[in-house]
Amino acid sequence: MEISLNKATDGIQATTLFSGLGQPNGGINGLYRRTDLSVEHPAPDVSGDEVTMVKIYETVNYQNRLWTCYDKLNKQSVKIDQANLLLGYGEGMTILRYAQTNNAFNAWFNRLNNVVVRYLPYATAYFRNSILSQYYLDMDNATGTTTLLEFVRRALTIEANRYVAPAVPNFLALADPQCLIDVQQLDVPIYYYRIGMQEIINSAGGQVPIPATITIYNNAIPPQPIPYNVAIGRATFLPDTPTTDIVDVQQVQVLGRCSLCSTVYAAAELHQSCIYGNSRPATRNSL
Repeated sequence: MEISLNKATDGIQATTLFSGLGQPNGGINGLYRRTDLSVEHPAPDVSGDEVTMVKIYETVNYQNRLWTCYDKLNKQSVKIDQANLLLGYGEGMTILRYAQTNNAFNAWFNRLNNVVVRYLPYATAYFRNSILSQYYLDMDNATGTTTLLEFVRRALTIEANRYVAPAVPNFLALADPQCLIDVQQLDVPIYYYRIGMQEIINSAGGQVPIPATITIYNNAIPPQPIPYNVAIGRATFLPDTPTTDIVDVQQVQVLGRCSLCSTVYAAAELHQSCIYGNSRPATRNSL
């Protein structure tokens, strides 16, 4: 919900709600994820050269699944009935369409105005794996030779070089001085968005600035700090007011003239016909 209120996307399939490339890793259609980095610490009685820490990217099974499990080595997910999934989706869209045509969303949007929600420039795992774990837990930096500022600036360099205007400049969250303060305090940087505004604020309540230049690294060995001109083509962090322009206009108002529900129901009934033939379970009539 928080993401849908402040971020634009070309389609739901392009979000982390769904796993990518047909793989079962991540998303509501995935079974597990391998993004969380943890460290296996040495035993208390180990010393000398035997002291090592091992990085582990844990496999975490999702809880919003039905599983059959006869033993630890024989765990299988219960498959979803695709026709009924489509029917459920169609019914949900029908309810939303009915609500929109009867102006039921108006009061909801009025209540949302000025509400503060999370803004996620990057996932929590990104900050943890790219900065915090690299500094505090990586044996390659056991002496602390590479500072937290360097790890933050390395991440900033990558993200700034990836940026193409007029997209949302999420890299500025890494350039914000509060980001370094947060990781120095062992915190994951956190950001907020007040619905109706076009700026984001950091964990200290300050607005993330859009400076003329920031400092990143060049390609030298070792890398050297250089200025980077910030050119996003506007004076605001967000190009529009997302909840109004993206959620209300593009996702809610279109429901009243949407024929998607009929298409979904037809697809569901066709799917069941292919499986069950004339003996298929009764389904709701197409709209």
